[in-house]
Amino acid sequence: GLNNKLAMRGILAFLLLFLVTNLISGQSIFSNTITGNNPNNNNPYTIGQVIDGNITVSGISRGNGINGQNGSDRYNARDWDLTTLDINDYFEFIITPNATFEIDFISFEYTGQRSNTGPINIAVRSSIDGFTSDIGMSTITGATIDLSAVNYQNISAAITFRVYSWGGSNTNGTFSINDFTFNGVVNAIPCPTSVTWSGGTWSNGTGPDLTIAAVIDDVYNTFTNGSFSACSLNVNTGNTLTITNGSYIEIENDITVDGNIIVSREGAVVQNNDVGLVNNNGSIRVDKRTAPMNNWYEYTYWSSPVSNETIGTGLSESQVDRRFSYNGANFLDTTMETNNNNTPVAGQDDIDDNGDDWTSVNAFTVMTPGVGYATTHDQFIFSSTPGGLPKQLTYIFEGSFNNGIISVPVYRNDSETNDNNWNLIGNPYPSAIDADLFLAANNNIATNVVVDGAIFLWSQNTPPSNTTNGNEAFNFVVSDYAIINAIGEVAGGDNVIPNRFIPSGQGFFVVYSDAATPDSTVGNISEGTVIFNNSMRVTGDNTQFFRTKNKNNKLWLNLTSDNGVFNQILIAYATGATDAYDGMAYDTQKNLSSGTSA
Repeated sequence: GLNNKLAMRGILAFLLLFLVTNLISGQSIFSNTITGNNPNNNNPYTIGQVIDGNITVSGISRGNGINGQNGSDRYNARDWDLTTLDINDYFEFIITPNATFEIDFISFEYTGQRSNTGPINIAVRSSIDGFTSDIGMSTITGATIDLSAVNYQNISAAITFRVYSWGGSNTNGTFSINDFTFNGVVNAIPCPTSVTWSGGTWSNGTGPDLTIAAVIDDVYNTFTNGSFSACSLNVNTGNTLTITNGSYIEIENDITVDGNIIVSREGAVVQNNDVGLVNNNGSIRVDKRTAPMNNWYEYTYWSSPVSNETIGTGLSESQVDRRFSYNGANFLDTTMETNNNNTPVAGQDDIDDNGDDWTSVNAFTVMTPGVGYATTHDQFIFSSTPGGLPKQLTYIFEGSFNNGIISVPVYRNDSETNDNNWNLIGNPYPSAIDADLFLAANNNIATNVVVDGAIFLWSQNTPPSNTTNGNEAFNFVVSDYAIINAIGEVAGGDNVIPNRFIPSGQGFFVVYSDAATPDSTVGNISEGTVIFNNSMRVTGDNTQFFRTKNKNNKLWLNLTSDNGVFNQILIAYATGATDAYDGMAYDTQKNLSSGTSA
């Protein structure tokens, strides 16, 4: 009845207050509920204190301007100044983190007590500013002092707190601290030691490793000075770190850039810690070069390796009216098709029938990490670039490196069954990722991670045609997609077999698996998630390596038509495969909707 409802509301209110209080208070790292007869006889008083194992404390002590006074269950003193704060009249706490540890303070709580003639004013101060300013608002009977300000974070050396009091009517009047608690978190310092690159050498003679931080205080080029791994990285103001083709830097935790980092088109930057920070106060640049192209209208699938980059700056060399994103929710492949002559034909053909899966993006569009984009080259830039065909253009991405867990939404349009559900995504990092690790991480139906076992890379070599199936006047052939699945790889139109790594800046297609939403209702739009994380990243393989030797139990068949159209088929014996259709992990078809106009 009503009483039960009121009681439940009371319980919920109590729980909410309890949670809020605990969030504010945090975890105790140093506390003492002072007990016993005349604790003042000990200066400092340490009996009964409870401390974190990774800090050292002084206990509670008193300044030389006051004297101890007997009292039970409280640390008591007299001779407080009667008129003003005296710099010698205080209770004191010294807290020192152990070597390789640091403290993030949250709050200081205390309970106080005064005699009838004791002091009425109180102030809490610290050694951070030489005890010159008050911290928070205090009362003589107790308070919770907020220590969450940045000054009280990452404390790696001794810090002293003092509680001053004054303003009594008699110097024999007393004030005591009855109990106290310092709340906070004690963390191991991720990188307790560091080495500096200066004058063309490392300060320790050998350089950093994943337990030693690196400080770049000079020009550093990995081509001449070598790749390196470090616990963290700082590039100081006025200095440039260049990661050249085929080289890398591997950083366990944070990257801080006050100077400059330049990553060449086949260089790699790997961060291992998914919560590692990228503090970009200077300039970070990642160069990427396209595959060789014969015509300006050949598409490249992109994904930005840095954050907050826009289409207009990152893809500035692209044709303004040929910049696209892909909306998987709009892909509709109906059971009644219309060919290029507007004649109805029966059957699904893996083409978006209403032509709205590709969406134009403007120059101000921010490239979302993990999302793929398609562009052609700018006609004028392509034609004016020196050299003959084929041509390669370099694009420049500027911004903070993407890092950590990146979740990308993918979609199914269930207006029709038995169709594919294409989504254009991309490698979000300034390093290559392992295709096998990506596929393994994104094949978990229980968590609605939904990639259907294959990666599709655009590698155009065939001119668009008005006789090729599609929803535009001229269309590209689907055989120009290179494919990676569980059993191997096949070449696209350029006859290049991909390796099992996806380079930085590379966009690619995946399919939202039917198995992820087996009970979805026709007509619904279902949303899943593709995951990228640092465990997929590798320090090498940030380019296409050409393989000419077949693996055991695999056979590649190359088919070339009279007019030059190329297609490759991979036949393999694989454990787990059957004679039936086993999904795209084993049985991948090149039925992909390109849909972009020529």
